[in-house]
Amino acid sequence: MESQQVEKPIKKRQYWHIDAKWVCALLLALTLAATLPIAAAYQITAKEPATKLISYTLAGLTSPDGIDSDAGLLEIKQRILKNGPETVTLAGISVVFTENDINTLSPRELRLKVFGAFAIKFYDQGAKGFADSQSLDASAVEKFQKDSSTLSVFTLSAHNFIGNILLIAILIDVVLISGLVYFSYRFGKLVSLGIVSLLVGLPGIIIGAFASQHNVVAGTARDMTATNSFDMIGGFISFVAPLILPYFASTYLAVLLSGFTLLLIAGIGRIVYAIIKHRVKLNDGKQLKE
Repeated sequence: MESQQVEKPIKKRQYWHIDAKWVCALLLALTLAATLPIAAAYQITAKEPATKLISYTLAGLTSPDGIDSDAGLLEIKQRILKNGPETVTLAGISVVFTENDINTLSPRELRLKVFGAFAIKFYDQGAKGFADSQSLDASAVEKFQKDSSTLSVFTLSAHNFIGNILLIAILIDVVLISGLVYFSYRFGKLVSLGIVSLLVGLPGIIIGAFASQHNVVAGTARDMTATNSFDMIGGFISFVAPLILPYFASTYLAVLLSGFTLLLIAGIGRIVYAIIKHRVKLNDGKQLKE
């Protein structure tokens, strides 16, 4: 007796699902492209990288001959060798230097020791809180806030603010990812998300290559030979770039790798599915002949 095989009706895909998929994909590409810089900024404004950035910035701005130069440090070294430990005060914060410090620490490390103590307190309290802790009058507090406006981006309050924005951006991304996956078909659920991730993460290759070539902080953040503000800003960005670029590169490359992984899984899945389907057809054919 021949066995009869009942074929399951093929569920047709609704035409508007294709349009909805493309809408979700385009919107996701835009929101994800906006999310990645925010994610990198959130990492940079965490306490360790932010205080390091503040320390290097101040060290670079106060070292016209370069942060590795002895210029400006020779006098204090001579005093310490002659008189013993000396206390250096920066904005009300005292740092003690000993003979062991000047014998073992490089000029860069000596500068970072001074500005590092300032950076930690500034990060925790912010510009206004730090100024208030120094018992300054209202005009002095206002001036300090204005002078340190650039550094105020790298404080705990700024980190928390960026974190709130990042959370909103991620929630929007999740909604769009859910829509993209829902409106895609079979392995297209992985392919669609993989392509978007791959495209958005592509700048990571360029950023990573640039970061690998500029991976050491050197020179000065204040170019005394600059003839205009654009040159000064360019010099400053070049100085701090090694401290910032790795976070942007890692963020973009993580998304790029995720996209590649999704496409790889989808490709392998399609191959395995095709093999299984082919074997099922062969088995069904043999059963019908029997």
